[in-house]
Amino acid sequence: MRFFTLLITTLLNILIFSSLLYAQDEEIYDTSFLSDFESFSEADFSGEFNIKNYENFEIKNERERLNLQFNSKYIFSTYYIDKGRIGYAETPPFFYVETAKKSKEGFDIPVIYNEDVAKFIKYFTGRGKKFFQKWLERSKKYREILTKIIKENKLPQDTIYLAMIESGFSPFALSRSGAAGIWQFIPSTGKRYGLRIDYWVDERRDPVKSTYAAVSYLKNLYNYFGSWWLAWAGYNAGEGRIFRAISKAKTNDFWEISDRRFIKRETRQYVPKLMAAALITANPEKYGFYDLDYQAEFEFDEITVPPATDLRVIANAALTDYYTIWMLNPAIRRGITPPDTEYSIRIPKGTKDIFTENFSRIPKEKFLETKEIIIQKTISVNELARKEGISQEVILAFNSGIKPESALFKGTKIIIPQISIIDEDLEKRYDRKIAKANRKKKAKAKKISISANEYVVEEGDNPYDIAKKHNVNLNDLMEINGLDRGDKIFPGNVIRIPKK
Repeated sequence: MRFFTLLITTLLNILIFSSLLYAQDEEIYDTSFLSDFESFSEADFSGEFNIKNYENFEIKNERERLNLQFNSKYIFSTYYIDKGRIGYAETPPFFYVETAKKSKEGFDIPVIYNEDVAKFIKYFTGRGKKFFQKWLERSKKYREILTKIIKENKLPQDTIYLAMIESGFSPFALSRSGAAGIWQFIPSTGKRYGLRIDYWVDERRDPVKSTYAAVSYLKNLYNYFGSWWLAWAGYNAGEGRIFRAISKAKTNDFWEISDRRFIKRETRQYVPKLMAAALITANPEKYGFYDLDYQAEFEFDEITVPPATDLRVIANAALTDYYTIWMLNPAIRRGITPPDTEYSIRIPKGTKDIFTENFSRIPKEKFLETKEIIIQKTISVNELARKEGISQEVILAFNSGIKPESALFKGTKIIIPQISIIDEDLEKRYDRKIAKANRKKKAKAKKISISANEYVVEEGDNPYDIAKKHNVNLNDLMEINGLDRGDKIFPGNVIRIPKK
């Protein structure tokens, strides 16, 4: 009996100890970001349209192997072991060291292998494997167009891995903090870099426009810090937090700043996470990823259509379906192009001529179906919107002269567009996140405080005027703020003023 009791106790202790180890292992990773990537499932809608949708058609039987290493005489390898953090004895057998003399192939960003990177490789090939496999399969879709934009802007081509860990290459990714799209811009930063974000359009979800915005932001971050590791950390945490961390640590070594915990865990893990993604994606089969079902490449023709054109009309003219057009234009939120301007739209590659011919035959009044209602008794815009099951923005956009506070009197004619949204739940989530971000922005604007050597940019300001106003050298002001000639500054930005 005593032996049996001792055996049970021992087994219970083993189970408790194992669960503690598991819990401790979980604490190593901030895995909350994984759920943020799956806010929209493309597969949920594919059957609804009874087609071979754009995501999956013409996938070759022979799966093309993903290769994100580049052969170039201008690129040398910076793939090496951080000897100070992990010894050669601990190096796994798949690892090898490249030098400029040995090989001209390799990453064009400084990819390092250390304990932190090893932990994420273990995670992405273990419990996180189902997520990483999905990212790999989605990566081929955007690889060519993203690397083209990155190359045009003279950034390291392997910057593409940042998009991988930010969103898993999902244009519809939406984080709990309100960051959206492949590059996970928050609304304020997206607008700062020229993206339109409103009721009708969210260009953070546009894989092309958001990539141009992301590379502009990354170029500025690199100018601030002179280090890609710190630039990536700044992309995650914001440049202000990294400036403060450098100041506290009195070093610009990312790993030392990280080890001394001058930045949050999420940012400490961000750079190792990116490097782990780079190492696995460069050779997925070595890490156990076989028979990947890569999505079709993002190929398209571009056309410009009038304001408020229904995507269903565009689809018909291009001899395709609504879902395909939406997947090519994920920034479009309400099933129609913005009602205030012409808009550039993507259609399937090779359909531009037939689209142009078909679209020219469609009468303008058919670009969007509408209905006219006559107000029977005085009602507010908000009450009418609730009654019709639409948003106030719709009524205001299609009825000139009406304002949110307007009373709609008996006999007033109101135009109601007949729009169709593929995923209304998705757009409601975006509405809530954007509204929350706007509220925070207003609250922050009221509380802003600055030190004696800082200045808050106002409407109409430019670096030259600010330098003149504070009687300091323009070049010194540009340098201390990491600004290049031609860089824009925006109202609300905090500019540091150099000492005289």
